[in-house]
Amino acid sequence: MKVDNCLAAIGSASGKRNISKTMAFLLENQVIPIFAVPRKPWSQASIEGNNSVFARKFWNKIQFNSLDEVDEKLEWFNLSSQRYAGYQSPKKEQETKKEFIPKIYFERLVKEDKEQTQKEAFIDILNETISLPESYINYFVLAEWKLKEETLYIHFEKEQKPETIKEISFKINSISKEKLEKLF
Repeated sequence: MKVDNCLAAIGSASGKRNISKTMAFLLENQVIPIFAVPRKPWSQASIEGNNSVFARKFWNKIQFNSLDEVDEKLEWFNLSSQRYAGYQSPKKEQETKKEFIPKIYFERLVKEDKEQTQKEAFIDILNETISLPESYINYFVLAEWKLKEETLYIHFEKEQKPETIKEISFKINSISKEKLEKLF
């Protein structure tokens, strides 16, 4: 499931390699989170479009008099949005995957470290800076965090051929690891 990089979804603004409650919930339900590119709203048009409609047609348009009224109208707005988008809830009786491999993906734009005297490239993942060769500056990469291995793989695709350009040890924060006992 593609997820926004807001703190509610990605977790701590300062802690490193944390698993947020949102991530833990998704993984426990055998859903792999894919975090969109930060500060690039065009990379997640459906999410940003829905946020815009929510603000224009609901939050900024209606003057609410109580919390109960917000809840009532929010239920109406959500149903209306689902009908418009043709959304249908997944069937409850779906079988769970027998062999779920817990992992998290991060789409990232490789940036140039302009504060360094040498030209270096990097990406940020869960408050960790990962250096990459400068030839990847301004390209997009896909980082795959395999939680059981506690390894982060950085993938790049060129001419429709994927390759792993970096592999590093990426230990789960010890406090966060307790949240994932069911997965290990």
